Amino acid sequence: MDPALLVYTSGSTGQPKGALLSHYGLCFGSTVQNQHFLVTQPRIICSFPINHAACVADSCCVNLVAGGTLVFHERFDPALVLQTISRERINVLGGVPTMLLMLLEHPAFESTDFSSIEFIIWGGAALPVPVIKRLQALAPRLMNIYGMTETAANTTYSSPDADLTELSETIGRPSPQMPCRIINTQGEPCAVGEHGELQFKGEYLLLEYLNRPEATRDVYTEDGWLHTGDLGYWRENGTISLVGRMSDMFKSGGYNVYPREIEQLLESHPAVDMAAVVGVPDPRYQEVGVAYIIPRSDSDDKGSEALTVDALRSFCKDKLANYKVPKTFTLVDELPLLPVGKVDKVTLKQRASKGQTEKTY
Repeated sequence: MDPALLVYTSGSTGQPKGALLSHYGLCFGSTVQNQHFLVTQPRIICSFPINHAACVADSCCVNLVAGGTLVFHERFDPALVLQTISRERINVLGGVPTMLLMLLEHPAFESTDFSSIEFIIWGGAALPVPVIKRLQALAPRLMNIYGMTETAANTTYSSPDADLTELSETIGRPSPQMPCRIINTQGEPCAVGEHGELQFKGEYLLLEYLNRPEATRDVYTEDGWLHTGDLGYWRENGTISLVGRMSDMFKSGGYNVYPREIEQLLESHPAVDMAAVVGVPDPRYQEVGVAYIIPRSDSDDKGSEALTVDALRSFCKDKLANYKVPKTFTLVDELPLLPVGKVDKVTLKQRASKGQTEKTY
């Protein structure tokens, strides 16, 4: 199979690796995605870094296969995106949650004409229910997707008529053309509700990691399934809920803690816009959680007590086991981001370990 593209992974958990993707993988993946998107003449903005799969595969190749229109931006600029939506009559709006949040919080949001938008799509992280509700007012159809550089395409999709639960708590269902399984630590298929690693299989997956034969060997199982490193579980209706990255998990007092669960809870707080949780060493519990929180821009309207340490800790304690409740809470104006817009957990963990905090409660 002929190689087409070399894309370096984001490096969210360590040294980036060069994933070699094939012509077949890009074309196959783009065709599958268009079958799920159901937009005949898409008009989209591409402001992802050109060296990232979200640009070349998820935006450019998908749109070219559909015969759509691409409007390129050198970088993500929320003001320019909002202007372009109105001027170019954009009908598909996509991005990572950070991008969509920046659009919703921009001063020009209220005056932007969104009447052309048919479809809003996001991936890379979960969106809180209040944000999804705001997006539902902009477009008749929303979709949450999941994929990674190594898959050359998105591999799971929420339903065309997905409700709030599916959009906020799941990554939808695997595409029928992209076999998926969830495997437990014993190497056996997981039952409904049982946590395990998501794995995918197919010729569309990466050919190899450039000059990294050991990494290429390790990313596949002996029977050809791709290790994603993501933990999740099947729900009764066939959708998948993510628990988090295997590399993000930390142990506190001997118990496994998955930051994603805590982040989703914090983001459900009416005064919280975005949250990120990392584990740091602790002499008593081995590791404890540190939470970084971006308050909602209009949180003052809800009362200053909404974001005191006691309120946040009490909010978590009502719904989480004690060992999952973060040890500290830090209010920040922004979070460190990777070029594609995902939270840079490596930098955040380094900051937390060094005690580089502001407004810590």
